Amino acid sequence: LSSRPEGVFPPAASGAPDLGTPLSEQVQHFERQIIKDAIKRHQGNMKEVMEELSLPRRTLNEKMAKFGLSRNPAGDE
Repeated sequence: LSSRPEGVFPPAASGAPDLGTPLSEQVQHFERQIIKDAIKRHQGNMKEVMEELSLPRRTLNEKMAKFGLSRNPAGDE
C-alpha cells in the first residue's frame, strides 16, 4: 500500500508536471488541482470551498484568478 494520501498521484500521473519540473511549478499545479477539485465537489459553492480549504475569500479569489479557475465546476477543464 502507498503512504500517499488519497487523490495524490506521482508527478507523471493525471497530467501533472514531469519530475524535472521546478518545485514551484509542481506546487502550483498541485494547488490548482486541489482548488479545482474542491469547486467541483461543492458545485461552485464558494463558502463551502473556503471552509474545506481553510482559505479566506480574498485568498481563494486571488488563487482562482492566478490559476484561471471559475466558480463553474465544468468550465475549467
